[in-house]
Amino acid sequence: MKYADLIALSILHLILLVLFFQSILAQIRTNYRKDRERNRMTTDNPSADLSIHRGEQSMNAIYVFYGASTVIFSLAIECSDCLVGFKSALILIDFSILSYLFYFNSWFRNSFLFPVIEKMKKV
Repeated sequence: MKYADLIALSILHLILLVLFFQSILAQIRTNYRKDRERNRMTTDNPSADLSIHRGEQSMNAIYVFYGASTVIFSLAIECSDCLVGFKSALILIDFSILSYLFYFNSWFRNSFLFPVIEKMKKV
């Protein structure tokens, strides 16, 4: 049973790390494109201002999915028998990664989270 817990936690954290590194790379690529676009726009129209505001409904969806994700990850770690001395450190790392993904990474929200929410609304 201990090995099944280790395999399940490994797969869960591998998925989280792949999403994390993919989102970092996508964010770097997006920032590069935005800087190029911003430089082009400011030379064409110096008074242009770009700002984006999230609506209340989308922020509620972010809060709900963040809460569910943190509960899922913390329960998966707490219910496992492996990694006995490292559970709190692993939970802290997971919460940090999830917080970054949900609140600070626009690629994750726009390319992953909101399409999932839209698919759930259609079902």
